[in-house]
Parts: sequence; C-alpha cells; structure tokens
Amino acid sequence: MSSSEFSIQGDDSQVLTIAVAPNQTIQAEPGAMCFASNEMKQNTKLGGFMRMVAGEPIFKSTWVNEGAEPGFVALTNAIPSTIIPLNLDALGGSVLCARDAFMASINPDVKITVGLIPTASCLACCCSGLSPILQRVAGNGWVFLAAHGTIMQKILGPGEEIVVDTMSVVGCASSVTVDVVQTGGCSAICCSGEGLFNTTLKGPGIVLINSLPLAKLRRLFVQRQADRPPSMRRRNYFTAN
Repeated sequence: MSSSEFSIQGDDSQVLTIAVAPNQTIQAEPGAMCFASNEMKQNTKLGGFMRMVAGEPIFKSTWVNEGAEPGFVALTNAIPSTIIPLNLDALGGSVLCARDAFMASINPDVKITVGLIPTASCLACCCSGLSPILQRVAGNGWVFLAAHGTIMQKILGPGEEIVVDTMSVVGCASSVTVDVVQTGGCSAICCSGEGLFNTTLKGPGIVLINSLPLAKLRRLFVQRQADRPPSMRRRNYFTAN
C-alpha cells in the first residue's frame, strides 16, 4: 500500500517508509527505525505516565528532517508484523487498540493514552481476550498499528454483531460494544479448541481482526516444546540444574 505520505512494503515482515518534508517531524516507537535518509535526526522525550500505563514505553521517539530536501524514514516492528494504516480523521479522531499495537504516526502530536474496554460486562473485562485497559490513540492524520498475520477491517453498522476468537481482536472504535458469548455446550467447551468464551463485537464502528495472534503463536511453541522427549527439549540455562 502507498500514498504520497507513506508506503508499506513486504508481505509478512513489513516495512513502513514515511516521506518527511523539510522541518517536518514524525513519531515512532523507540527502536523502530530500519533505515533513513541522512537528513533525518532522532529525538527522544518523555511521553508521560499514562502512555506507560497504556502499554507503551514511557519515552517516545520523534524523527525530524533537518535538511533542505525531502527525506524519509523506514520503520519496522520489533517482531515480524503486518502494518495497519488508519486515518484518524475518518474514525472520529481516535481508535482503541490492544496494548503494544501502536507503531508510528505522521503527526507527532498524536497521543497514546489509557482507554477502557467499551463494555458494561464484568465478564467481558475478564474473558474477552482484550485487556480492560487498552491503548487510546487520539489525534489526526495517519497512524500505524502493528499486528500479526492477515488483517481484516470491517465496518459494523448500528446493531450489527460478529463473533470473534478471543485472541484475534486488534482494535475497534470506541462506539463498538465488546461482550462475550459461551462457545457452546460442555463438549464444545472441552473439545472444540475455542475455549469457554468467544468475543462479540457490536456496531456501529470499525473493528480490526488479525489471523495470527501473538498469544496463539507463543502457545503453539510452548506446546511443541512440551511434546518433545526430555532429551530433545531446549535446555534453559537460566534455571538451576
């Protein structure tokens, strides 16, 4: 995907390249830079306590073009990810997303603060797969989130509801209502592989879903490691013999 302001390259481990005009500043996660033009200079400043509560580093990085010619900075996520471009102007100025989802913004004044999961259900707070405390990304212009696998964006109409795997929700508009529904009877709960609950998302508003949640990937590696014979398991040198 590309526009006059940015381009996204790659399939799985994507690279976001942002065009930066002279004296323009953009915001990015610390350590996200892959390569940049010579005119680009990095600055780091305190991002605020609420930013840390929302799951981001307490410090934020900005990149400014100090040259007289247009420059660029290319960014990647810390782990292989799919980059999700969102125009906050088209979303009412903010979006709620999972912790650690924010990657960069073209507007350096975009704020990452605490947002509460949009639900009236205590059960949804505990079992929806989303933390009760989310990231609220607010401001204007293009922002970029990072998640894993294929990303599906869907605009839900008023009252429209979908059922989602509890680990697959990346983000949603604050107007979307989050709840949970039991996966089925006793046999379904025990043997379907879906667990006790699925998440429901009820419109209106945008929802973001990913096909390969990091939590599922971690669980797969732990399970594969546990299934190996003891002699073939990777030794943990940080524990006592």
